[in-house]
Amino acid sequence: MSLSWPGKFIVALFPATIAGCAADSPIIDNVLLAPGYFETLDCPEIVARFYSASEQVTKLTALMERAAADPVGPLVNAIAYNTDYAKARVAQKHAQQAAQLKGCDLSKKPEPAVPKPGSGNADLLGHM
Repeated sequence: MSLSWPGKFIVALFPATIAGCAADSPIIDNVLLAPGYFETLDCPEIVARFYSASEQVTKLTALMERAAADPVGPLVNAIAYNTDYAKARVAQKHAQQAAQLKGCDLSKKPEPAVPKPGSGNADLLGHM
């Protein structure tokens, strides 16, 4: 049996809808981020991760809002952005919780990382 175009669209959209509903689930949190990960970090690392995740959430939110203006925007969001958005939100939430537990100050933005001398700009394959 072959599905019509609307049927295929609904079949493709259903898992994305379910994934969107589960975005705030503790089970999904544990799948996207290792439990206790932020407990191993010190305050400067927690603050840096918090701001990095917050910037990612802001960027993805803007992309998702722009895509939503298109008729197929919800499908684009589900396929292209939802997973990254969920990961960023989980990282942001856990970094904030770890900062509160450790007494880290999230009001100060971290200083940009300065590359160590001799580290170069090699890519993953070791090319310069």
